[in-house]
Amino acid sequence: MVEILSLLWLTGCAAWDRRLGSVPNTLTLPVLALGGFAAWRRGPLDLVAFGAVLVVCYLAFRQDVIGGADAKILLALAGLWPAGMVGALAGAALWAGGSIGLRRNARVRAVPGMLLGAAVAWALTGFAISPILIVAESVGGFRLVV
Repeated sequence: MVEILSLLWLTGCAAWDRRLGSVPNTLTLPVLALGGFAAWRRGPLDLVAFGAVLVVCYLAFRQDVIGGADAKILLALAGLWPAGMVGALAGAALWAGGSIGLRRNARVRAVPGMLLGAAVAWALTGFAISPILIVAESVGGFRLVV
């Protein structure tokens, strides 16, 4: 369920980014706070990972490698859905590489690439694996919590 809600939120962020070139704080900060809370609730290891992503995103933002919205989106995903964050990061990198290759010295709107990467992550980790887990659980009482 978190994956679907994250993808819907990313769709809204991508629409803002493509249309206006920025994503408002009213769309990113509440989800960022929710991501921090989710990481805290899952335990110390997730909280440390969330903190590490915070440091990396902050440093990348300060070096003008990524924008502020990009950093907030990646950090929110790190807390809410870590696999989606990895997919979003990979999608943004591929999207940016393709955009720069097509348009030299262009300002890249990375959020649509994040949406595509997170959707692929959902397809690979959630959507594609869920039927296998349901069958395995019903046959042998096997339960896997991801």
